Amino acid sequence: MGSTSTNNGNKQHSKSELKHEFDRLSREISYLVNTSIASVKVKKLLVEERYRVEPFSMRPVMHVVLSAPIGEMKSTTLAEIADVVKAPVVTELTQPGLIGTIDKQTYQIIPGAAWKVRNKMLLIDEFNLGKEREGWNVFLQLLEDQMWNKRFGGNVISATPEIDGDLYLKAEKGELDIKTRFASIFTTMKSIEYYGSQGFRAFISRTVPYNYRLSRNQIQTILHGKKLFKYEEINPPTEVTIPLKTYTKIIKIVDEEISLEKSDVGNEYYARTVGDCCRFFAVRGTLKGVEKIAQLKIMAHHLIGTATKEGRYNMDNVNADQDHSEEIKENMRRQFEEKKHKKKRDERDERQSNLSDGQ
Repeated sequence: MGSTSTNNGNKQHSKSELKHEFDRLSREISYLVNTSIASVKVKKLLVEERYRVEPFSMRPVMHVVLSAPIGEMKSTTLAEIADVVKAPVVTELTQPGLIGTIDKQTYQIIPGAAWKVRNKMLLIDEFNLGKEREGWNVFLQLLEDQMWNKRFGGNVISATPEIDGDLYLKAEKGELDIKTRFASIFTTMKSIEYYGSQGFRAFISRTVPYNYRLSRNQIQTILHGKKLFKYEEINPPTEVTIPLKTYTKIIKIVDEEISLEKSDVGNEYYARTVGDCCRFFAVRGTLKGVEKIAQLKIMAHHLIGTATKEGRYNMDNVNADQDHSEEIKENMRRQFEEKKHKKKRDERDERQSNLSDGQ
């Protein structure tokens, strides 16, 4: 059987192994992205909680980050996604471009991307919002709450509001008020562990991040027309209520993954991990796959935490530590898979033991 080298030139893999790895990446990326795309169809997500009389209303949309080095066909993959969802790819994002503004000459609202993509997808290639603190605050709130209020000052009169079901874009007495709903897919060449600033870490916590690398052979496969992303039509209910029993199981799955990894997940990141697992369930209608969402979230938290402790988030160190960071990610992925298989073996052995006892 023939063999071909991976993109780092250090290992040799057979063509069948490379194809298997490409297919695995394609399945995982497609599964994640299709879940995000379908999440915009869910208009309301309620969760039954033990100590609440009424169900808790949760953001229904799931945001995804695809992280890979330069040249790993991220833009090509995002273009394929854009072609399916009929949405433009944004390459530059500013605060006015995101939330919109009011024309002081005509007093008309100039909508931003957050309103234009309502009930659709926001696709951003090589995401970078820069160091503008206020811009980050706006962006993070829109990702989380999907709402924003901004006072422009002066004596700007009210403009004609735009209403779309339960969503709106209003301007009254100099204030711009937005309620929108969109899911986002971002690509970035930055490794997750180099998201060192507080804003970037908060951004990652609001997404499901997926890191990957392609071999030279796999890149050539894409260059010859094979797609990494494969669209799947999913039609979840427009309103989903997660029963207390299911919600408790989701929390248990997250706890088990944290325990397996022995990861010190902070409270905020823990809550957001549970939240994204709920969003996944709302779209897929099954607990199968929730474990993977939890793994991706916990892995990202672990990478960021490790890099922060070691000071590796400093961008001056990126090139020097790139090989080391890839080794860390590969080792973590391998450990996750080993623990996952061990857990399944233990469960199988326990079932067999129970059957033997019953006989």
